[in-house]
Amino acid sequence: ELEGAGSYTSLWCNGRFVGEHRGGRTVYTADITEAARPGEENEILVRTDHPEKIDDLPWVCGGCWGTPNTEGSQPVGIFRPVSFYRTGSVRVQPFGVGVLCTRNNGTVFLEIRSELKNYSAETKKIWLCQQIFGPRGEKVSELTQECILEGSMEKTVVQSSDAIESYELWDTEHPNLYRLKTI
Repeated sequence: ELEGAGSYTSLWCNGRFVGEHRGGRTVYTADITEAARPGEENEILVRTDHPEKIDDLPWVCGGCWGTPNTEGSQPVGIFRPVSFYRTGSVRVQPFGVGVLCTRNNGTVFLEIRSELKNYSAETKKIWLCQQIFGPRGEKVSELTQECILEGSMEKTVVQSSDAIESYELWDTEHPNLYRLKTI
């Protein structure tokens, strides 16, 4: 995962092209499973390009030549952290969890959307669990759902909470933050 590299990024693992990303200010995640050699030393090569007069990316200055997409200076190369994650064949996509909170007559309801992808060719059955924790770390709610994903399938799973009647709102004097853990 490259949190920031740009403006155009190409990635190789052990000499094998893995993929590319357009837009340096957005996270790029690539699956290097097929190219990696477990238990051996692996070579990761990242190439970044920032040519003049970029006009196909928002918020990028390709020489600051006066188009509406320019903003002044633009970081180039790898300018944010790089991370490696080992996962199973079914996983939540990057930035793949969203929460919609509605309050009606003093009761809160949550709708959690999770974008899952099965990276294998086989059908997989998993349990998707969402745990919501309150401001002091106490578990407020838990949602669990069985999900079946056919090979190479992407699926958005929507889970809705029961009514949450006891909650604490956020304000500047009481910054009550809730946390969602996806398992």
